[in-house]
Order: sequence, then C-alpha cells, then structure tokens
Amino acid sequence: KPMNVRRLSVCLVLLLAGSLAAQDEPLPIEMVSGKVWHAHVVSMDDASVEITTNEGATMTLPLENLTMESRYRIRRSRADNDDAQSQLDLAYWCADHSLYMDARRHFRRAVDLDAVLTPKINEDVAAYRTKASKEFLAEAKELQAAGKPKEARRLLTRIVKELPLEEACLKVTPNPRVG
Repeated sequence: KPMNVRRLSVCLVLLLAGSLAAQDEPLPIEMVSGKVWHAHVVSMDDASVEITTNEGATMTLPLENLTMESRYRIRRSRADNDDAQSQLDLAYWCADHSLYMDARRHFRRAVDLDAVLTPKINEDVAAYRTKASKEFLAEAKELQAAGKPKEARRLLTRIVKELPLEEACLKVTPNPRVG
C-alpha cells in the first residue's frame, strides 16, 4: 500500500509540473509590422500588454499594434478553460472582433461547462449572427459595385461558413455534473 501512495504522489507531482510548464510556454506575439517576439505575458489591460521576451527584455506594447491573432492568443492564454464565464467572456470578445469560428468554439465550451447558459447564449448568438450577416452583406454589395466580385463572394462565403453560430449550443451534450 505505501508503494501505491508513493507512486500516486509522484504521478501527481509530474502532472502538476507538466501543467505549470505548459502555462509557462512563451507565446508568439506578432506586431502588425511583421515583427514577432516569443514572450511571456506579464499583464494586460484594455489598451496594452506587458511582455517579457525570451531574451529577458520587458516591454509594453499597445494592443492596436498587435495582429488580431496575437490579441486572441493572449486572451485565450489568460482565460480559464474550465470556467464557463471565462469562456463566455472570450466568446463574446471573439464575436465582437469578427473571430466567429473561435467564438463558436468558446460558446460551445461555456455551455459544456454550464448548460444553464444555453438559452442566453443562443439569444446572443442569434443577435451576433444577424448583425454580422448585415455587415458582410453590405460590404459585399459595396465590393460588387466597385467591380470586385471575388472579394464580394469571399464575404458571402463567410456568412455561410462562419456564421452558423446558432448551432454553437445545439450540438453540445450538457455536462452531467451540471443540472
């Protein structure tokens, strides 16, 4: 029996060390200029992010100078994957920034963690889809009028491929621990 406890303790320590190491991985932070740093996020607010590069330099970067993918990557790294509200907040941020595929994934995760959120999320998702569809359609019409049919078709394709967000909650099997 003591051997089993010792073995279990070693496994737990290794698992904890592995999860800490995974959290400590540097993120690629890409500027709109193309410059890329591999860095650790020290802090972040609504306007900037403070990072420490692998070389040890600490700097504060305006979020507006980062690519949208980097902004998302930073937010995703700071979100708790096992907290419904954290996933919901990230989903709303993604939807607000036209990252609909990512929003769908985080809406699904939020519902998986807390099925009680399903009606509210479905309502909000329908509103996002309507708003985004109208924006894409208006932009597609402008592009078509400007003689850019390929770009117009690209936007119309996004409506079909990226915006069926209402399905985000419908395909989730509620977590049996909830409700």
